[in-house]
Amino acid sequence: MYGWTYAFLLPADCLRVLDADDAEHKVEGRNILADTNPLYVRYVYRNDDVASYDVLLIAALTAAMAAELAYPITKSTSAHDFFMRLYVEKLRVARSVDGQEDSPDTFGDNPFISVRNGG
Repeated sequence: MYGWTYAFLLPADCLRVLDADDAEHKVEGRNILADTNPLYVRYVYRNDDVASYDVLLIAALTAAMAAELAYPITKSTSAHDFFMRLYVEKLRVARSVDGQEDSPDTFGDNPFISVRNGG
């Protein structure tokens, strides 16, 4: 904690910190250190609520499981290859849709951008 004013315990379901209020911070063990209080954190969390999973995620996971089980059950490499291609396609679609769901990131009041835009 040396050099930081505050130490906050990360939420129990936190897998990775994405952003912390645009404030300087450091993740150390299960703590996040910062000089700001309160500190609002955006993070990737462990979601154990299967009912909340996106339909596209479920489709990709289903295809992945089918690919893993295809050869042990059928002894057919073509069945494995088919389900692996299906998984890759389902994952591509899910990532594409997910990338379009959020609002675009803004660059804020950056002087370099203002100059380029004639501002």
